[in-house]
Amino acid sequence: MQLVNKQRILLFGQRESLAVSVLSLIEKQQIVIDQASGKEELWKIKADAGGILIIWEELLALWQWNIWQEESGDFFLEMQLQQGDKEGDLPVFWQWFRQLCQMQEIPVIVYLPQRADEIECECLRNGAAECVCRRQKPELQVYRIVRQVLNYVEQKSEIFGDGRVIIDKDRHVLEINGVAYRLSPREFVAFETLWNRKNNLVGREELSALIWEFNGKDKQRSLDMVIRSLRKKLSPTCFEIITVYGKGYYLRGKQ
Repeated sequence: MQLVNKQRILLFGQRESLAVSVLSLIEKQQIVIDQASGKEELWKIKADAGGILIIWEELLALWQWNIWQEESGDFFLEMQLQQGDKEGDLPVFWQWFRQLCQMQEIPVIVYLPQRADEIECECLRNGAAECVCRRQKPELQVYRIVRQVLNYVEQKSEIFGDGRVIIDKDRHVLEINGVAYRLSPREFVAFETLWNRKNNLVGREELSALIWEFNGKDKQRSLDMVIRSLRKKLSPTCFEIITVYGKGYYLRGKQ
């Protein structure tokens, strides 16, 4: 069973750039910080994370990597940024950064080595969700980072009653009590239907029609496989699927 934890931060840059106290405070919020496996990972759309934390030096390195790929660009970008130079590649850099943030569709948080108001302003103007400075108090850094991750989880999900159950229609992810489970499209339709009718019977023909849009014996036989797989994924949770033989299914809390 594949678990997906949206309360996860993908880190680009050296982990040592973050103070030990910052790391421990973030982890106390039950948010995992995972090191990105490589530069290419930044170009994945809708990564399975609640946010991207990118160290400023790594952002510049990614830009250099990008223009090497393009075989064009100005390699003195860092000096231009520090001096506020508006010539050369600087406008192109911010356009690239804006496209990067738009493509990700998850919060991009830039971690600056020191306070730089102009750079922070440009980051925010071009799509960064937040900027954090290494010289800020650890508690303030953590608050700004964690707030973006939790806000994203809330905004991109639908929260239902009976405890904390989050249904992410966009990614077909079900989160129960902080643990997320990736469902297949058919499993997701089955769960959502059973959840909406919780403790009430959903007939086999109706459930089959919702999953495949039409009835048929072959489809109903396949329904057994969908329910079996979904029941297996729900086994560690507080919910279970009850079969009423010959009629259908209903979802209930485990007794």
